[in-house]
Amino acid sequence: QYRELHWFIQCKYKNGNYEIYISEIREFLNTTKRKTNYHIAFFVSNVKLTNYAINELENYTGDKDKICICLIQDFIPKVHEYEKMLVNNKIKLEQKKTKCLEYEIENRILKNYNEKLENTIKELEKKLDDIKNQNNLILEILTKK
Repeated sequence: QYRELHWFIQCKYKNGNYEIYISEIREFLNTTKRKTNYHIAFFVSNVKLTNYAINELENYTGDKDKICICLIQDFIPKVHEYEKMLVNNKIKLEQKKTKCLEYEIENRILKNYNEKLENTIKELEKKLDDIKNQNNLILEILTKK
């Protein structure tokens, strides 16, 4: 079964003696902020990040669930991991929607019962007033005799 995963990727390949610099991570993070129609943004490299680049990622204020920094050999497993996460999030969202619909239906039923109870209370209050009026008339008649 095919699923859709909207993503973009930025790849950096360097000589093994180099690391990914903070400026490269900033460029990637700025790109993720500009793009909006994606589930996940991947930054893939064959080398590790500098400590400054790692700090930049840790201080990132955007949605950290929408970015993935990984080595090239981890890329395919990470795609599958994020795809599963999206499927699980979609299932949870559907469950929440179903629960909201159930609450909405329950709320409507309770409103109907509430209206019926209010009408019954009004009818009973009217009957009580009628009985009081009848009692007052009877008392009036009895006191006149």
